[in-house]
Amino acid sequence: YTKALDNGNTLYAWIKENVSFPNSMVDRITPVTSDLLIQKLRESYFVDDVWPVNTEPFVQWVVEDNFAAGRPQLERVGVQFVNDVLPYEHMKMELLNASHSLMGYLGFLAGFKYIHEVALDDEY
Repeated sequence: YTKALDNGNTLYAWIKENVSFPNSMVDRITPVTSDLLIQKLRESYFVDDVWPVNTEPFVQWVVEDNFAAGRPQLERVGVQFVNDVLPYEHMKMELLNASHSLMGYLGFLAGFKYIHEVALDDEY
């Protein structure tokens, strides 16, 4: 988009010199919202949210190490800085998400309604 401004425009030159747009990927497991979670949130924090998002402890945050004005020290909170985010995206999509989908398809054909039921079945 900024190349459209590249007609001697000083904004394009400034952006090219001072701004970067690192690619990133986040993987976080978010189980289904339960009535117990809604109740706990209401009683503990006085928040009435009918669809709060719950998360499991696992989190992966991958950021391309491409910064124009110095890198923020996000590794302190678990960020992985890498040269190329694409292999991490492929791993997530092809290994984790694809296997999860496959469990859903095969489980449905076997008569299961939920993926966790498939995961708990000894034959799967």
